[in-house]
Amino acid sequence: MQDRYIDDLFAASDKLFNILGFAKFEDAMAEMADFVMQIAKAMSIMKNRAATRRWLREDPDPDPIEFAKSVKRVPILAYLIRKGAAQAVKVLPHAPGGRRIKIEPEKHPQIWTEISDLFRQGVQLGIAQRRVAQRYEVDRRTIERIWRKRKKE
Repeated sequence: MQDRYIDDLFAASDKLFNILGFAKFEDAMAEMADFVMQIAKAMSIMKNRAATRRWLREDPDPDPIEFAKSVKRVPILAYLIRKGAAQAVKVLPHAPGGRRIKIEPEKHPQIWTEISDLFRQGVQLGIAQRRVAQRYEVDRRTIERIWRKRKKE
């Protein structure tokens, strides 16, 4: 994968982690890595009932009263997850709405410069916009909107 795709992925991840309360990618990974690895390890071991039985035999016997309570909760686990998920969703912000940003505003001056350079070379404005759109892998209309904003920004 090219660095520009990786950088875009990191930028999107930073936005997600910021919403979830992490300052940066590294902070989120440091906190979640152990948890995810524990789940991945358990799932890789518990491929079937026999493998799960062997794995569980390595643990000491639980407290009988607590175990009985836990076993009674297993059938309603799906409902508890659903209820917990509903509570977790409430703390997340709503989607921002409006048009999704395809090219970050920080890249707009670069786009204006590229179009201007092509225009100075004698390329018609519409063709210059189409070429730049192809470079950024977006629709020409996206580049046109960015070009119209150049006077405002």
